[in-house]
Amino acid sequence: MDAAERERLREKAAFDIFNSIDDDGSGFLEPSELPFLLKTLGREVDELQLEGIMRELDDDGDGEISFEGAFLFIFHSSYD
Repeated sequence: MDAAERERLREKAAFDIFNSIDDDGSGFLEPSELPFLLKTLGREVDELQLEGIMRELDDDGDGEISFEGAFLFIFHSSYD
């Protein structure tokens, strides 16, 4: 398997996780859905950390997390 194929598989895995959490099918994660993403990833955070993660991932300040933001968090996060 080459690097491009591995990246496609990682993106598909992230997309599947994202869609399983995006309850309303909006294509974005709402603040109320973020704890489910963290739980799926096996991460426990307190309320302050949760707010920080939301601010970090909500790159345009609209209160929603795009798939791109979630993808970066899933595979490149320093929150452990």
